[in-house]
Amino acid sequence: MKRVTCILLSLVIFITSVLVMSAAAQEKLYRKGRYYIGEITQAYPVKDGGLLKILRMKGDISVKSWDKPLVEIHQKIKMDVFTRSEAEKGFESAKASTQANGKTIFVDGGSYRSWMHVDFQVNVPRAFNTKLQTRGGDLKLIGIKGDQQVSTSGGDIKLADLSGAIQARTSGGDISAKRVKGTLSVATSGGDLNLTDIAGILSGSTSGGDVTVKNCTDRVNVSTSGGDIDIVNARDDLSARTSGGDIQIREAGGRVSIATSGGDISVLKAGGDVNARTSGGDIEITDALKNVLALTSGGDITIENVAEAAVAKTSGGG
Repeated sequence: MKRVTCILLSLVIFITSVLVMSAAAQEKLYRKGRYYIGEITQAYPVKDGGLLKILRMKGDISVKSWDKPLVEIHQKIKMDVFTRSEAEKGFESAKASTQANGKTIFVDGGSYRSWMHVDFQVNVPRAFNTKLQTRGGDLKLIGIKGDQQVSTSGGDIKLADLSGAIQARTSGGDISAKRVKGTLSVATSGGDLNLTDIAGILSGSTSGGDVTVKNCTDRVNVSTSGGDIDIVNARDDLSARTSGGDIQIREAGGRVSIATSGGDISVLKAGGDVNARTSGGDIEITDALKNVLALTSGGDITIENVAEAAVAKTSGGG
């Protein structure tokens, strides 16, 4: 009798484990037009304040928050192959490995081929941290409170409704961020920066694009080697540098330090001292509440409505 009871108990445990695993990992493979599509969904129970790590990935990654104590990972693999057998082999090789270790959920990329396109969609609790890396896709991060580190070698990055310390890097795309509360550090080697409604210290750099900043409550430090800079409503001190474009400051609440090697400078309203330098353009400053220093080697200088001292020097204009 005891042996029968033990066998039945073991069977119940086994069946329960299988059901739990089936609920946590759901797979399907189907054909859609010329493509085979493989999908797998996995879920892990977690608590607030955990960490999601996605490493060695090739493809797009989207992470959003929801109101469940779960991390749900949905992988979608699109394959341009002729037979189901080829698709099955490709699906197996491309599946990312996932595991939970304490408060951390690990996702490690699979083996990808040129005829595959991989897409990751992840849901996490609202209070969660992430570290995301992809070699060839876009990154999207929405509605999360915590520290976030994201990087991609070949795509765009979109950030929205975040709170915490945020770092974002891309080698070949644009970065946009809006409604961020906390420290924001962004860098791209080949795209534009569009940063709006930032409640914290902001630093941004690009080697090949324009920089647009709107509504920042704390210090701003931005630079570009090949584009224009446009800043609207920076309420604290700001520093802006460009080697090949114009700089326009529409409103700044603190000190303004700006320089360009090849463009014009315009400051419409500044609450602190203004230091503006250009090697090849005009300088126009209006409504400055403190001191103004304006230097250009090759253009005109216009200064109006300065509350304190103003110094202007030009080697090639009026």
